Amino acid sequence: MSFLKKRGNIKSPPWMKSNPRKNTFAGQLVAVFLCALIGLLIYY
Repeated sequence: MSFLKKRGNIKSPPWMKSNPRKNTFAGQLVAVFLCALIGLLIYY
């Protein structure tokens, strides 16, 4: 669970910087999806 907290501390990922207009919900959704995917890859 520590990697989720570390990735959660990143406030401005590259995709949010490239799309400042979509950094509200879509950016967070993509971030959560990527964190979950990486978490599953690390877990399994």
